[in-house]
Amino acid sequence: MRELKILIVLVFFTGVMYWGIEPYAHHVFNPAVKEADYTFRDLQPTANSDATVAQERLRIVQGIDAGDIDAGRTAVETNCAACHTIHSAEIAFMDEAGQILANGLLPTDLSNASAIYDEVFLAHFITNPPNAAFMSNHTIYQKDILAEAKAQGGDNEHLNSIYLKSVNGFNDKMQSSYIKMPGYEWLGEAEIANILAFLRTQAKPIDQLTNKEVAIGACARCHSIDYDKVPLAADPAALESYLGALPPDLSMMVKSKGDAYLHTFINDPQKHLLGTAMPRVGLNKEAQEKVIAYLDEVGDPVKAERNGLGLYFVAYFLILSLLAYLWKHNEFKEIGK
Repeated sequence: MRELKILIVLVFFTGVMYWGIEPYAHHVFNPAVKEADYTFRDLQPTANSDATVAQERLRIVQGIDAGDIDAGRTAVETNCAACHTIHSAEIAFMDEAGQILANGLLPTDLSNASAIYDEVFLAHFITNPPNAAFMSNHTIYQKDILAEAKAQGGDNEHLNSIYLKSVNGFNDKMQSSYIKMPGYEWLGEAEIANILAFLRTQAKPIDQLTNKEVAIGACARCHSIDYDKVPLAADPAALESYLGALPPDLSMMVKSKGDAYLHTFINDPQKHLLGTAMPRVGLNKEAQEKVIAYLDEVGDPVKAERNGLGLYFVAYFLILSLLAYLWKHNEFKEIGK
């Protein structure tokens, strides 16, 4: 009976630690952030509801649907091909080594851009890369922090000053250091729609792309994945100078950060790491899930096997506990007489 009481005490305190203290500690070290937003709502700042966001996205998509594919190819060759390749269309003015030498890193191949990236995000990115990749979202996120701080009380003038310094300093940093691609707002919406209509014709359907293909297309220009022999497609020294730090290898990222963190971080790095040089790359939901699935495969290749063995281990210890109890009862039964 005493052993049963000890077991109950152990189970109680283990439960308190596991379901009480540990989740609280996790919340303190990893504050909750808003869920991943695959509509990129902040890029439609005048939209004041989900319905108007959807309407604006539909308008952009319909413009791409009606785009002139031939004119789009011409626009790509004129404006994009100096830096980007489109191997599926046999557009490549330089080989990869030449591109890395010229740019310090390998500009994205656009063959599957339409399948991997959200098309509405791409339209905004071509128009104004800094705004789509970093700034607008950073500003909105800082506004949320400002509103929360004011709601909790404090010196409004001081809080406003902190907000402006943060936003202006961040914007200056992005403009001066991290944005190489120029904006093409001068092309106009119709021409940008033509470009995206052409890129559509070159992309494989997302379900025909492997997890690894999507991950390489989305990540390998700045990150290596050593465990799967995926090299960094950049000159490390140039990339470090460009970003201010060398981006980490992604081999164990899923184990160090976890799936939930990666889903929100990839969608918007500023939510977790304010001021990071990593851009918001604009992956659509399907592509992002493939990237995380690939990182899971690389970082934890025996996960399914390990999870499958879990029930067997539980059953083993239950049987062992039962046998130990029966043995103890048999060996010590005479003592109580």
